[in-house]
Amino acid sequence: MALDEEHAKISHLIDNLPDSSQKTYNELFPLLYEELKKRAYSQLKPERNIHLGITNTDLVHEVYLKMLKQKGLKCQNCNHFLAIASNCMRQILIDYARKQHADKRGGNNMRVPFHEELIPTEEPQKRSAFIDKKIDELEKYDNRLSEVVIMRFFNNMTMQSIANVLKLSERTVKRDWKRAKNWLYNKLSN
Repeated sequence: MALDEEHAKISHLIDNLPDSSQKTYNELFPLLYEELKKRAYSQLKPERNIHLGITNTDLVHEVYLKMLKQKGLKCQNCNHFLAIASNCMRQILIDYARKQHADKRGGNNMRVPFHEELIPTEEPQKRSAFIDKKIDELEKYDNRLSEVVIMRFFNNMTMQSIANVLKLSERTVKRDWKRAKNWLYNKLSN
């Protein structure tokens, strides 16, 4: 299949997701499989030192099952679909980390250092669950800032891609990213 034909087919399938069936997902996922595996690999990378018992292939398959359950999914384009899939990956990994460390989690809040890309250094599963909690707080404070953090930090999206998905200027996204980092820095350092 020629590249233009493949892009047209992907666009057509994504446009039909709100009325989709399992058949639509069965056609769409193989077309985006390699990109989804790259994103899964990227999401698992910080967790490599601690075994979660999940591979990038497993994660893509989990995303397929999770997205299949969502009814009426509306995506603006392929980037938007991939951002949603990446967010599903993040949620799945957080759930795995929570399950794996449920008995070890106490009521104590841990201090997490803040780095340029919000990457704390200690115990990846606990850190992921802690950061996820802070992002939920950020979402209550400002939903758009939370979306920018998720797309940038967890989905490794460029500022331009985020701007396209959110229908904002790249400058606005950069400003939001800076505001979100400052907000998170204050929360993570308390």
